Amino acid sequence: MQHDSNNLKAPPKVSVIMTTYNGASHVPHSVSAILDQTFRDFELIVVDDGSSDKTMEVLRGFNDERIRLEPNPQNMGISLSRNRALSLARGQYIACNDQDDISSPSRLEKQVEFLKTHPEAVLVSAAVQINNGEKTWGDPMPTYRQPQVLHASLFFGQHNITYSSICIRASTLKEHQLTSRQEFHYAEDFEFYHQVAKIGSMVTLPDILVTSRIHGANASWSHEQEMAANGRRFLSKEYAELLGHKISDDDMKLIWRILVRKLGAKSVDELHRIGQLMAKTIDAFKQHYLTTETERQEIDQFAAKTWWKIVRAGAESGIGLTALRMYRRLPELSAYTPPATERAYSAIKSATPFFVRDLIKKGVGKADSINHK
Repeated sequence: MQHDSNNLKAPPKVSVIMTTYNGASHVPHSVSAILDQTFRDFELIVVDDGSSDKTMEVLRGFNDERIRLEPNPQNMGISLSRNRALSLARGQYIACNDQDDISSPSRLEKQVEFLKTHPEAVLVSAAVQINNGEKTWGDPMPTYRQPQVLHASLFFGQHNITYSSICIRASTLKEHQLTSRQEFHYAEDFEFYHQVAKIGSMVTLPDILVTSRIHGANASWSHEQEMAANGRRFLSKEYAELLGHKISDDDMKLIWRILVRKLGAKSVDELHRIGQLMAKTIDAFKQHYLTTETERQEIDQFAAKTWWKIVRAGAESGIGLTALRMYRRLPELSAYTPPATERAYSAIKSATPFFVRDLIKKGVGKADSINHK
């Protein structure tokens, strides 16, 4: 293992950065997955943030000169630890990996090849699958290969970018002095993507290249309230910059609850308000960032599909058929025509009382258990 930062070989093509904190039970799998990459020209910088468990002992057990273990002199927090890892990186590309996520063997190879062949792109991410210790499933969020759509999706929390799946040009980070901002603790990833999108093209590959492991110790679970508060605060700033005026706290809470957290609207008034906010945001986005008619059409399709999902969620969570009728009432958000089967399913579900749905679920579950005996 490489410990001495002053006695290093020639710079590698890729610097993989990882921060750890009390991750002894997860980090060996994450480190092993990086060491098993088909792309070999990399260094793995692991910044340990003052772990009190056996994380350091586990890390020292790896015998691989590509690993650079850099313990913090004291606990600094995830943002400052990530920034320290970035400051130590020597590669042309920076790939990020959390201590509990698993990269597929071809991840670095595919992402480096993409950035080499797409000079206009500054960051590439990839689709992920999720594992909770018992089962694995694909992330339901769609991936976007059109940079303008991915950028717009950030305003609505509809993006599919996972920190452990990103690979970015080191030159972009240095030129624009991009770092993790501690003031947005636990939402710094989301804020970081917004800053990158203003600089250059970001793309999410459809290939599943990372497995995201969820458990009780995930920061997004254990610090959910702080993450939400900081997320709303910076997103409010982004909306104000795009729209040219500050939006109200009530509107920001509505955006966070319905768009980012994907909870159904509670009333027709809420549904109408979120539709108005979406329409104004998309209009401002097209004026600020788009130059071609093709790009505008792609954004209109994205916005309409997102609006349809919001309408469906509201209909199925209690508003009923009235919510479905709202879809066509905002022409600027209705460029997408939902499939007839999807419309029919939503109509039936939204018209079915919750207690009936529960009875149906119980009946289906009982039937399944009988059929499997």
